[in-house]
Amino acid sequence: MSRSSPAASAVSGSAYRLRRVDQQWNGVRRRVAVWGTRPSSDEVFGSLGHRWTLEDPLADDGLAELEAQLGVRWPLSPGGCLG
Repeated sequence: MSRSSPAASAVSGSAYRLRRVDQQWNGVRRRVAVWGTRPSSDEVFGSLGHRWTLEDPLADDGLAELEAQLGVRWPLSPGGCLG
């Protein structure tokens, strides 16, 4: 019986979480755009502020700046626990 090392388990666990995040966000821009075309879309709280559009993802330096401003490290950021 073969046993994997704790380091190998951590890597595979991280890869699994990254795949899940990718799956959760896959197609989100299209889904948000569809919500924006619905007749009652302007009745959704906050929709007048964001107008059903998404900005481009932050680059690594923009993410680092945001983390510094908020005093947090996001798990999937380059310096975070999964980055």
